[in-house]
Amino acid sequence: MSPAEKQRRRQHRKERKLQRDLRRDRERFGSVVLTGIDSPDYRRRTAGRDVRVLSYDITSDALPQPRRSLDGLLTLDKHEQLFHLTAEDPAAAIPKIEELLERAPDAPVLLNWLGRAHSLLGHDEKVDELALRNFQRNPDYLFARINYAQRALSRGELEQIPLILDKKYDLKLLYPERSVFHVSEYLAFASLMGEFYVRTGEQEAAEMTLETMEKIDPDHEVTRRLRDVVETSGLLQVFRRVLGMKRRKRLGQ
Repeated sequence: MSPAEKQRRRQHRKERKLQRDLRRDRERFGSVVLTGIDSPDYRRRTAGRDVRVLSYDITSDALPQPRRSLDGLLTLDKHEQLFHLTAEDPAAAIPKIEELLERAPDAPVLLNWLGRAHSLLGHDEKVDELALRNFQRNPDYLFARINYAQRALSRGELEQIPLILDKKYDLKLLYPERSVFHVSEYLAFASLMGEFYVRTGEQEAAEMTLETMEKIDPDHEVTRRLRDVVETSGLLQVFRRVLGMKRRKRLGQ
């Protein structure tokens, strides 16, 4: 057996173990129902199973942000201006954010914005560096956790996701003290989990996650992205089943 084949088999065993662990944890914690987003189809899928209901609200209204480290650095207006500049002109935003970070090096929002700006410019190594820095310095900040997990996912390090999320695959489990999450928080987290489910073979869980995201904001960029991932995965599974049937038919002839 070649070294490459041995490595492939080790990776396959690792992924199978991760799938078993994920299913075990999902069975342990149960399914989650979001306030106002339950559906007859969801009830049909969960019929006959023990379901742990973790209700919380999703809002588009502004929520208090971890801005304490920005007090005295940015007024609310400047805060909004820099936020929009990060998306509209990331190259111009980067030096402004870096200047602020010299005065507040651990500010989670600033680190998040800087990572976003570099991501839009395709600076992958810098994005990885900032994701790690923000997660290490602000492990309780949701977007720091999501960004770090997303970078691990993009590198194929699936076994890192349960560690980063403490095996808690729902916002309410991660933040039990909270009862309201912003729509951007939910969509970012759901997108991460949806892709993770696809990569670990949990196609139905991925489809249910996408279904909820589409009810909240079907046109959001992360919803569209997960839709592409789920649909591609579904088509690939169909192709594999058809190919397997053809192979079994040839063997039977």
